[in-house]
Amino acid sequence: MKACLVDERSARLLGRYLRGTPIHIGAESGDDSLLEAIGRPATTSDVERAVRLLAREGLEPYVYFIYALPGETPESARRTVEFMERLWRLGAVKITAYRFRPLPATAFESVRTEVSRHSAEVRDAAARINERSKMLMVGRTVRAVVAGVHPVRRALVAYPLPHGPVALVRGPRSLVGWLVELRIVDVVDDRMVEGVVVRRLRRVAPERPPAASSSGRLSPAA
Repeated sequence: MKACLVDERSARLLGRYLRGTPIHIGAESGDDSLLEAIGRPATTSDVERAVRLLAREGLEPYVYFIYALPGETPESARRTVEFMERLWRLGAVKITAYRFRPLPATAFESVRTEVSRHSAEVRDAAARINERSKMLMVGRTVRAVVAGVHPVRRALVAYPLPHGPVALVRGPRSLVGWLVELRIVDVVDDRMVEGVVVRRLRRVAPERPPAASSSGRLSPAA
């Protein structure tokens, strides 16, 4: 949502019906002069107010930034990093930094930018803050659905309910399709945590039917 549209009344209304729900806010930069130059409708003050009000009403603000923006300078990058930290202290649950890409039929369609050292600082600051947020989850117990197997890491993948970061879980593949109680034990990176299954609660997805051979008979693997 646009930060400039958040006021006491709208935050209170959202909190009444959507408490505990992530709400996405585009900030893009922590430098008001850069925001004005690229035509953004909201200022940094608008974003701060939105995060403060929404967090107070029990929502989970996710705030988005863009690094390597046209016109970005070392000073604007520094302000953005400081702004990210300030928003986290105000209650932002997640900070996301995307690489600028020009879109066709926009004012920036012909603009090309490079990821400079100060642009990388914005990107890396977001990762640090998100990893710090996940550290706060260690020791907590959550409900999660074990959805499958990670394609690279030797672990199962679970999704906390109602929201939360991807959790890697050690255990048998028979856990896939189960709602489980999961204790968060470690942080993998800025995107994922690690959990251990405390107990199975109930199956939420049907078991796969036995595989059949080309003859129609059940295969030995089944």
